[in-house]
Amino acid sequence: MEHGREHGRQPRRTPRWGRAAALSTGATALLVLGVGAGQGLSRGFLAAVAAALTVQVALLVVLDRREESGSLTPATAVTVLRGSAAVALAGFLFSGRPEGLVAWLPACLFGAAVALDAADGALARATDSTSAFGAALDVETDALAVLVGVLVAVRTGQAPAVFLAVGLARYAFLAAATFRRYRGSRVGSLPPRASRRVLGAAQMVVLALVLAPMPGATVSHLLAVAVMGPVLAGFVRDWLLVR
Repeated sequence: MEHGREHGRQPRRTPRWGRAAALSTGATALLVLGVGAGQGLSRGFLAAVAAALTVQVALLVVLDRREESGSLTPATAVTVLRGSAAVALAGFLFSGRPEGLVAWLPACLFGAAVALDAADGALARATDSTSAFGAALDVETDALAVLVGVLVAVRTGQAPAVFLAVGLARYAFLAAATFRRYRGSRVGSLPPRASRRVLGAAQMVVLALVLAPMPGATVSHLLAVAVMGPVLAGFVRDWLLVR
């Protein structure tokens, strides 16, 4: 009887977040090796990548527990790969400002995360595999990519320190909403707004330009400040709406 039960037992599957984390770790390792071939890898670079990867895995665990529906579909896998590009980008926080052709790598990594943003949604719709887990991961990946991109831009002198507000705005919004709920106050849901998508797209494009070595620090500072006002104003408007 024992032998029969053992024989009929279903093998344990790796949890959804575990499969996503394994995919991200492998993709990040390949990206880091590619960066290392161009400029070498410092301890600071590797430490920053490890920290960002830890944050991404933590997000996967939290979302896996929060959103029950959805599996690791091809579309969700693309979203995970977007996160890997942001994780690899984090290495430039402590490696110093790259020079030569390597100076284009931060913009290329961020650009890859942005370009794949359109691909994962289109793939999910084409394969009829949209899910709460995939949608939530998409939003969190966008936020992580923006935060890392802003930090690198400021750290390498491509944007003013005040530009950090753009990377931290969403997290400040979520913290304020959580505190409001903790106090027992109502927090409403955000209605759809076309301008929110337009601002998000403009923010991504400007950040990719800011991370590039051209057109130079002066122009990139101006671009950063120009997009910062509308983005922060959008968060203020959203906060007034949810209150």
